[in-house]
Amino acid sequence: MLQWDMSKKPAKKNRELPVSEEAFGKVTALTDIYNSRLVIEQEEIAIELNVEVARSRGATWQELGEVLGISRSAAQKRFGSYLDEAMRPLQQMLVQQIKDAERAMEPVKQLIAQQIKEAERAMEPAKQKIAQQLKGAERVIEPAKQMIAQQIKEAERVIRPVQHDIAERFEAAKKAAKKLGKDKENDDEAEED
Repeated sequence: MLQWDMSKKPAKKNRELPVSEEAFGKVTALTDIYNSRLVIEQEEIAIELNVEVARSRGATWQELGEVLGISRSAAQKRFGSYLDEAMRPLQQMLVQQIKDAERAMEPVKQLIAQQIKEAERAMEPAKQKIAQQLKGAERVIEPAKQMIAQQIKEAERVIRPVQHDIAERFEAAKKAAKKLGKDKENDDEAEED
């Protein structure tokens, strides 16, 4: 790697840089590659740890292969021997901490479940009261619905003769229009002759 000499005074205007632009670009590109490699290595470590946690919780190599997008044997080959003895204690400690945290949360889960049950019990009278009010409302509404249905039937009975009368008048008007049309044609023919 290039080192900068900090004892030199900064370059004055119109003087050359102590490092060429090409060398600076090369260093920048190499630094970017190095940083990318570090990110990849960190992700690989995270995947390894997650594989170990999944295996400790019963995940099969087949399931891990599917998640990783590789075959079962490739997953086992890659991660089965990859975890050396130096990493195992740390991984086991992490797995144990996760299990301990889950056990520690169990009383909280039970407390929440109990509170939900108590809330449901407390709400039961209100639910029953609302159901009773709905039934009462339905009893009040039912006669009104029946009365409206009866009024609709009566309106239909009143309207039917009017509809029939209108239909008859329409037919009569059509016949009259047709007759007028024929009479006019006959008159026109007579005038032409």
